[in-house]
Amino acid sequence: MKFEKSQGKRISKISISDLLKNPAAIDNAQGKKIFVKIKEEVKKENATDIKVDFNGVKLLTTAFLNEAIGKIFLDHELKDAMGKIQLVNIGTHKDIEMLRLVIANAQNQAKQTQTKSSTTHMHNKGFSK
Repeated sequence: MKFEKSQGKRISKISISDLLKNPAAIDNAQGKKIFVKIKEEVKKENATDIKVDFNGVKLLTTAFLNEAIGKIFLDHELKDAMGKIQLVNIGTHKDIEMLRLVIANAQNQAKQTQTKSSTTHMHNKGFSK
């Protein structure tokens, strides 16, 4: 874990290639390792901005991104922290597009989950649509 200072703010930096000790971020297990690290940083008492750094990552897959980044949108504890998390040094245009797709899918899934939860809660309270 590295720390930077930007305009008086402390920034935690998570280097994917350093943490994985691998330039390939390709599977769910690797993604989970990054997700857990992000969650640990967010939960710290003095939580700061967090840079998730893709520098050195040469191969990236949706399996990794779904687990590492997509899950952030589905985790109630992390939802409010999204403004603190920055994704930097993402390689190619293809990688950026893949990341956009993963984020869009996760946001849609989160909305669907929230809608189902609200509907269930309303039914349990004796309301119906």
